Amino acid sequence: MFATPLYDADFEKLYEPSEDTYVVLDTLEEIRQDLVNWYFPVNTRSTTHSPNKVPICVEIGTGTGIITTFIQKNILGPDRAIYLTTDVNDYACATSIKTNGLNKKKPTDFGMLDTIKCDLVGPLARKCVDLLVFNPPYVPSEEVPDIVKLTQDKKDDDDKINDLLVDLALCGGADGMETTWRLLDNLDSILSDTGMALILFCARNKPEQVVEQFKQKMRLKGVEWKVERVFIRKAGWEELTVWKFVKDW
Repeated sequence: MFATPLYDADFEKLYEPSEDTYVVLDTLEEIRQDLVNWYFPVNTRSTTHSPNKVPICVEIGTGTGIITTFIQKNILGPDRAIYLTTDVNDYACATSIKTNGLNKKKPTDFGMLDTIKCDLVGPLARKCVDLLVFNPPYVPSEEVPDIVKLTQDKKDDDDKINDLLVDLALCGGADGMETTWRLLDNLDSILSDTGMALILFCARNKPEQVVEQFKQKMRLKGVEWKVERVFIRKAGWEELTVWKFVKDW
């Protein structure tokens, strides 16, 4: 069992790793060999990821960055992929870099990692992401905080902005799905042709219904998908699952 990466952060400014975070880490560990086989196939005639291409791994809503550091250290390896974290919270972006540094025994331990302050995958080129990992704001709520409007209002103090940033990591709007649907609706143009997305859901998100709706929407675009649940865990009264999305060529 791989250790959780070290981290150090002010949790008044970002979401503290919780049960959902550890569900993602445990998922990655459980399907580790499948991921290695997918991105680094021994058989060069494999229909999966090209063995000559360096995969680009993106974690959306990185928070502390422990998920990306975990992937880099324990799953795909430090020098075999390019790693990128994104978050609308600039403190989270900086913390993801800090976390990576905390887990290095020497400066040359890990390879390429960078961060971008943006919404979802914002400025990235179309179809460039090979592995996408998203632990989204999945809690049903009346609304999703409008952080853009908030940060543009000079009347709001830093404490209020920090509170809203933490809320933004939790509050998913109707069915807890508003942010996740914004990603899913564009997933075909985000993932490379052999890309994979790992996305966490709670039971209140109604993931089985979401998957069917997603497939129907994608068929209208002429793209078929393979979607499967790869992990499930009861967390108190909540049920958390991780689903794998890949294009079905």
